[in-house]
Amino acid sequence: MNTFLSYLTVLAVFVLLALPSLVGQAQERRIDRELAQRPPDPEPVAPERESRRRAVLLPGHARW
Repeated sequence: MNTFLSYLTVLAVFVLLALPSLVGQAQERRIDRELAQRPPDPEPVAPERESRRRAVLLPGHARW
């Protein structure tokens, strides 16, 4: 009976140590599955070059 309790104790400690990792892995798999099922994002539009010219430099401030 003592051997059985020792095995049961080792198993309980193993489950307590492994449970957070297994729960996190299950959550990651769920997130990956949701991301794979969503539609792809539209192609981003390139910003206009005019926006760079609109930047105003204040006196005494250098642009590096």
